[in-house]
Amino acid sequence: TLIPIAVLFNTSWVIITGVVLRVLGSVSKSVRHIRKSIVFLYSGFAIVAFLSLFFVERQIHYDVTEATYGDLRQSAMVSEKILKEELQQYRQLIQILHDTPSMTALLHADLSSADLKVDSPSNISQIKDDIKTTFAAMMKRNAHILQLRVIGLENDGMEIIRVGRNQGFVAPTPDSQLQSKGQEIYFREINELRNHQIYISYINLNRE
Repeated sequence: TLIPIAVLFNTSWVIITGVVLRVLGSVSKSVRHIRKSIVFLYSGFAIVAFLSLFFVERQIHYDVTEATYGDLRQSAMVSEKILKEELQQYRQLIQILHDTPSMTALLHADLSSADLKVDSPSNISQIKDDIKTTFAAMMKRNAHILQLRVIGLENDGMEIIRVGRNQGFVAPTPDSQLQSKGQEIYFREINELRNHQIYISYINLNRE
């Protein structure tokens, strides 16, 4: 009677053991599947996070670029407006200087005369002194003006009058220090102008 019980017990144990092993195998497969799922989810989350950061960074870069460009464009427009207004003021200033009696007299004077100190109310020396005084007064009222000068067309661009600013002082340049500007590009281009036209040159180095 005991043997069948033992066999039955042993058989039941074998059966139970087989069931446990099958259950453990299923659990192991489930764990591996869960691990793969977790790895896949982490990988997917990392990709999504990377793409999100990439597009957010690009959007921020685009917004910053657009904002910077907008600020620069606004500043450029303001600067352009200010520059045009200042150029218009300088045009008016040049026109005022051109229309002064002394300048009109100089334009009609005979600069080829060897005697510049003739005893006459309209002698060239007096005319030049009047223009120098006018130039100096204009420069003292306009701190942005560094030089005012009159350049002759018929003497190869030789300066006739120059009033300059040096270390805060405004003074006329002695005749012995006047220079020829005939080699300058602006002088050649000025020769192509018609009467009463105003020329604005490019910015270049001041060579004295």
